[in-house]
Parts: sequence; C-alpha cells; structure tokens
Amino acid sequence: MRHWRQALRVLACVILTATLFADDAEQADVIITIGPNLPAAPVVEMLPPPVEAEDDTEEAASLDPATAPDRDYLFSLLRYLYRWHIDAAMLADDFNTADSVVIAYRELTPETDDSDNSRFGEVIVPIARTRVMLKQADYQIEELDLEVKNQRFNVVNVIYDPELEWDHEDYLVQVYTVDEVFEWLHETRNDQLFPTRELLKMIRDEVREEAGEERPDLVKPSEPQVVYLAPVSPVINEVWIYWETGQQLIHFTSDDDLGDIDTWRSELHHVELFDLRKDVVVSPLEKPGSNAYITKDWAGRVLFNCVVLGAKLILPPEDQPEAEIIIEISSPAED
Repeated sequence: MRHWRQALRVLACVILTATLFADDAEQADVIITIGPNLPAAPVVEMLPPPVEAEDDTEEAASLDPATAPDRDYLFSLLRYLYRWHIDAAMLADDFNTADSVVIAYRELTPETDDSDNSRFGEVIVPIARTRVMLKQADYQIEELDLEVKNQRFNVVNVIYDPELEWDHEDYLVQVYTVDEVFEWLHETRNDQLFPTRELLKMIRDEVREEAGEERPDLVKPSEPQVVYLAPVSPVINEVWIYWETGQQLIHFTSDDDLGDIDTWRSELHHVELFDLRKDVVVSPLEKPGSNAYITKDWAGRVLFNCVVLGAKLILPPEDQPEAEIIIEISSPAED
C-alpha cells in the first residue's frame, strides 16, 4: 500500500484536468469559468505573502459551513494546484509520512462598494504550504449596464508560504485521507477540458486582433498560425495559449464568465502577450512591481500545460475566414 501510494503521489504531479469538452452550448458554463484580471502569473508565487495582506485577512473573516466549498470543488482545486503550482520544494517536510490531506477554508469580508456583492475566500493547503485566495464576482457595471456574476469561487492568487502558520480555530477544516485524494487525482488525470468550437472561433479572433496590435511584425495574414491551448480548469478564470508561430504566450482573464460568448463580445476581459525571448526573467525581483514579465519557471509551466497537455490548433490564414480551425488533441495513454 505504501509503495502504491507513493507512486500515486508521483503521478499526481503530472495530472490533467476536468472533463472532455462538448460542442453543445449548454455545457459552455462548465467549460470555462475564467475570472479576475490577474497579473500575467502569480509572480509572487515563490515569495511569502506581504505582511499587510495577512493583517487585512485577519481583520474580517467568517465561518459558515453552509457556504463553504464542497468536496468536488476542493478536489478540483487540488488538481489545479498540482498542475500549475506545486513542486517537490513546496511540499511539507512530513509529506512522505502524511496519512491525511488537510484543507482549511474561511470566507473573508473586505470592504467593497455598496453595489458589490462579491464573495471572497481563503483556502489553506498545509501539506503544500500554500494559500489560495478566491473570489466569486457579483457586481454591476453601471456604465455598460452589465451584470458580472460567477456561479462559483475562482482562484485569484496562489501564494507559497514556506513559513506557513495558521490557527485551526479561524478556519473550517476538512480532512481527507491521502489514499482518497490521490486515488481521485489518478483516476481523473487523463480528463481534459477545452472550450467549445464556437468559443474557439472567438478566441481565434481575439488572438489575431491582439497579435496584430502588439506584434504586427510577426503576423503573416497569408499563412496559417499554430497555437497550443492549455486545458482550462473549473476553479480559475483564465486561458493560456502558446502562439508557436510568433513565440509568444497569450493570457486571457476576466471577472465575467469567458464560457459565455457575450463576455467576448462585450470585451469584458483582459489579454496580455509575453515574448518568450524578451519578457522572461529568472526572478520577479529583477523587475519588482512589474507585471510585464513572467519568470522562467512560470513560462516552463505554461509551455508544459499548453504543448504537452493541451490542444494544438492550426488557425487558417486571415484571407480564408471561412476555413475551419484544425484541432489536434492527443489521447493520453491508458494504464
């Protein structure tokens, strides 16, 4: 049993995401829930959280079991952390001998505008010495007469805290056996989640527009463009794309649901391009306070998720607007 469990721990580090995408629009709301305007990546992921942030968190928190995330959400959150954030250096010293996985949650109540009914939460994963900040958007944009409302919490930041300390009395604590967690992760490791074909066309148009504005020197309208799309997660509002032809990483985020085509039409989303030759640094300390760069470590994680785990899309030339997008999704090998 011990060897089997250790093997699962290794396999969990390379797991894939949720369910295979569908072409019907009815499933769009579960296919992408892409959220807040984040920096290019959690550039402070390897740094302790600022003292000010911890103080604000301690001032206003509430515990209500009825509103806490359920097991399915928490396990999906763990899967996201394994794919994008956690590595061997982050694991607690007693990881190899641990028999349980503790997940602690509390809801935060920061000051917001009177018209903002968004919910905020914090999840602690002690075994990975990690804090996860969550948001469930619920507010009006009066100028545009639009409502932004998420159906679930979405990740807004992941913070690795090597000196993680927390008080059990301040959180709702759920405990699962290591076997239960890693058996679920193993069973779902080959599941993949991608946008519908209709949404892919919207994303294609956004990629072309953004690339044309930011890097017109790399765009060749008469030639097809090759991009890789990372599988999306139901616990974070973002899309990562590797534009192979232009050697750029493209990052989409939004407070509104990017699984809804109206979000793309209303342009309630944020997009950033990162040149793999110019915008990658070893440490965020090289460019403190700037979100214009990503670390070499994060670039590697994005490329792994896009190229190894993702879908290859061949976008037709711009002078062939009616041509279909060619989608190549590798089928993971079975045990």
